[in-house]
Amino acid sequence: MAHQTDTVNHSPLLARWQWLQRLEAQGFKPLLALFALVCAMCLLHLYQNSTLTTTTYAIARLEATRTQLLRRHEQLQAEAAQLESLVRVRREAMEKLGMVPATEVRYLPVANLPAEEPAVHAFAPGVPVGPATSPTDSTESAFLPDLWQIIVDQFMAWGGQRTGPEARSR
Repeated sequence: MAHQTDTVNHSPLLARWQWLQRLEAQGFKPLLALFALVCAMCLLHLYQNSTLTTTTYAIARLEATRTQLLRRHEQLQAEAAQLESLVRVRREAMEKLGMVPATEVRYLPVANLPAEEPAVHAFAPGVPVGPATSPTDSTESAFLPDLWQIIVDQFMAWGGQRTGPEARSR
């Protein structure tokens, strides 16, 4: 045994020759598989980068189109506002349609029109417009429970039926 150890040559040339023999015995299959795997990973990386670049350009193009359409929308809104101008409508009515300002105004009577009521606050129906009142005012606290009754009375008045305390007592 000591003789075999002495005859083993540790030269790099011999190690390379042994490695090549092992590769020939296996038929270069592992090396070929490794090479194919590296190529597949490189192709996948290239495909992902090209897809990302294409998508980025498409997004930029769509954003430019959106910006252009928003600008066009604003222009059309401004144009519509100019066309709806009362001065322009009056001028067009007089020039193109031959209309003239009314010289005589007639009012038509309407049947079952409710009687005029005093002006009220827009946010507190039933509270007459006048000097500011405090929140502890008795009219406000008395008004809130009867809100629905006031609404019903108003609809009844529009329908031509009697409303108010005298109609409720019957």
